[in-house]
Amino acid sequence: DNTFCNEGRLWLRRFGGNLYTLLPYAISAWSGFKARGLGEGGGPTFSDKKDKIRRILRALVDDEDISGIVTFDPAVPETNMVHGFIRASLEDCGNATKNVAKRTGVSVLSRVRAISNTEDEFKRGYGCRFEWTIGDANAAIEDDIFLETWKAFAIEFAGNVC
Repeated sequence: DNTFCNEGRLWLRRFGGNLYTLLPYAISAWSGFKARGLGEGGGPTFSDKKDKIRRILRALVDDEDISGIVTFDPAVPETNMVHGFIRASLEDCGNATKNVAKRTGVSVLSRVRAISNTEDEFKRGYGCRFEWTIGDANAAIEDDIFLETWKAFAIEFAGNVC
């Protein structure tokens, strides 16, 4: 179909390449899809990872201590990734993360970013945000470890929630 081909040419130019220069990306994407999408790689599939994060989030939201400090969006993830919003400053969140890691040997968060005071989330009481993805490595971690570590993180803020 001419419309499809014309659209494809436009996107090739947007990517700054042609079929020859983009072929390595296409091969890598196909390999990843076969391994993770179709389950031919022996590791967890995309569905496995999505199901895992849904299970963990369901348990985290049911815990009053945890749900008092962190909110996840979307509440029921459609992929293996979710956004999180924490009712604490970036500094307090960093300190709590370090304290929990010292006690448990597990870091509950990484790459946490501050929320500016002009954002809607800040006006709703959140001080920082993060993205959490279940990948190949953390998919192998038992659900209970996530729950115990998040519980320890929430306890760091007991009585200090904004």
